[in-house]
Amino acid sequence: MDYNDIKIEERKGMTVTPDIIDEVTGQRIEGTAQVHDFEHKHPFFRDEQQAQVQDQLEPNDPAIDPELQEPPIEIRLADTFDDINTAEFDVSPEFANEIAGADIGDSPEAITVKYLATQVYSGNITAEEAFNAAVESGYEPDNLMFAYYNLKNYFNQ
Repeated sequence: MDYNDIKIEERKGMTVTPDIIDEVTGQRIEGTAQVHDFEHKHPFFRDEQQAQVQDQLEPNDPAIDPELQEPPIEIRLADTFDDINTAEFDVSPEFANEIAGADIGDSPEAITVKYLATQVYSGNITAEEAFNAAVESGYEPDNLMFAYYNLKNYFNQ
């Protein structure tokens, strides 16, 4: 064992499983013995294969950098809620018609988001009521937020 390089010499090992015994006759079944080869490694040290995999990962990979991971759904929902409720807008039936015709896809979530946005701009419901209706619609929140941001980007281009 070399502690300077944190490299461990691997020990070969083997386990031999004897022939299987027939439960009915009590006789050995020839040719059923098995030999299992394996290597003993210390579990706390990286082996060369693991080091190669680690080195191949991108330095900005979310799998290894927690700061790059997407925040939990609760935080993303709260951010979206704040985005919707802090937006300044005027009731405008003309803009509501433009929203209804926006090409953001025809998924159930996109249709729901367009409908609720149309209701908000028509003055029928508040932005908070629209957000709550979307959350209570039963669709995946991630898909609803995706549709909302697609709609927002559609008009901000």
